[in-house]
Amino acid sequence: PFVLDVLASMYYVRTQDLAPGDTLYIDHQDNRKLYPLKIVVHAREKVKIKAGKFDCLVVEPFLRDPGLFQQRGTLVIHMTDDHRKIPVKMTSQIYVSKFNLGAVVAELEKMEGVMPETLPGNGKDD
Repeated sequence: PFVLDVLASMYYVRTQDLAPGDTLYIDHQDNRKLYPLKIVVHAREKVKIKAGKFDCLVVEPFLRDPGLFQQRGTLVIHMTDDHRKIPVKMTSQIYVSKFNLGAVVAELEKMEGVMPETLPGNGKDD
C-alpha cells in the first residue's frame, strides 16, 4: 500500500527529520517490480558550490537484499540540513564490470524564487 517510485522516494526522504546515523527503509517500484531501498544518513558536511555554501546532510541510497539485481556504483546526495532538504549536490561513481570509470557530479548552480541567504551555512560570514 505504501510503495513509491524512485523520484517519490526521494521526496519522502526530504519530509523526514534526519540526522547522521539514521537509516530509513523504503520499498520503491520500477517497471512493475518492487525494490527494497535502504537510505543511510552518513554525516553533516559543508559544501561550497556555484550556488553558494550550504550545511548539508550526506545521504546514500542502497539496495537491500538485491537478489538477482546487483547494485553497481554509488550515489551520494548532499541535501540542505534544514526543513527544505534541497538536493544541492549529487555524486555517482560509475563502474563497468569491476572497473571504476570515475564519477559524475551534479551541482546546483543557482536558485530562483527562494532566498538562499536564509539557508543554514549560506551566510556571508562563512
